Amino acid sequence: MALNSSGGELGYIAPGAGRVLGPIFPLLGLTPALEIEGASDDHEGDDVSVEAIAQANPDWILVMDRDAAVAADEAGFQPADQVIAGSAALQGVTAVQQGNIVYMPADTYTNEGIQTYTEFLTALAEAMEKKS
Repeated sequence: MALNSSGGELGYIAPGAGRVLGPIFPLLGLTPALEIEGASDDHEGDDVSVEAIAQANPDWILVMDRDAAVAADEAGFQPADQVIAGSAALQGVTAVQQGNIVYMPADTYTNEGIQTYTEFLTALAEAMEKKS
């Protein structure tokens, strides 16, 4: 499952939609844990409750922290890892329990260069390799 963290909230990034993480699913042949009919390519992701994320129980969560790129210096900034760790509803999710969460580089939202993808895909490959 791909999520976007923004404003202390998590948004669902639909497989194949939008930029950055959406296209990763078809590129790597990943099976989504949740599919939403009519999902958008909104830059903040689609509104999905953490309970819906928990019910989908993804084995892996891929995260883009939008605010890390545009609001890290602002009061009230919550890094994505804290948003996920602070959500009681997500604590029973397989990906959270097993540490199967891979974060995009902090500047991804404003920098989609090849180095960003290389860094992320390397981190994802290493994380998955450790679990196999």
